[in-house]
Amino acid sequence: STALGLGLSYMDSSDELIRDRNEFMQHPYPFQLFAYLLGFLIVFRTNFAYSRYWEARGALAQMSAKWQDGAVMAITFDAPGDASTPFLLGCNKVGPEDSAKMKAHRVFFSDMMHLFSL
Repeated sequence: STALGLGLSYMDSSDELIRDRNEFMQHPYPFQLFAYLLGFLIVFRTNFAYSRYWEARGALAQMSAKWQDGAVMAITFDAPGDASTPFLLGCNKVGPEDSAKMKAHRVFFSDMMHLFSL
């Protein structure tokens, strides 16, 4: 708008028209043009901000998925098990027959869940 104002001020005929407030302010064309340009800029900026928001939201979802994959892999890697006992079978049961490995895994599981949920 500054460039437009400077450009119009160098033209003598438009300068006289602009300086005459009664004639210039009664004609709606300058305001329509300004409103159109301002509306276009606002829509353009809003669309750009909206696309940046959804790009960031997608990156956040991808980061969250990778973070959860890491937590599950860490917990599964530490799970006790062999050919006769599948992984993670009975890890949540608490009783006197729990092995030391299961107790250690339960502590590791709670630590990992705490750390990954921060």
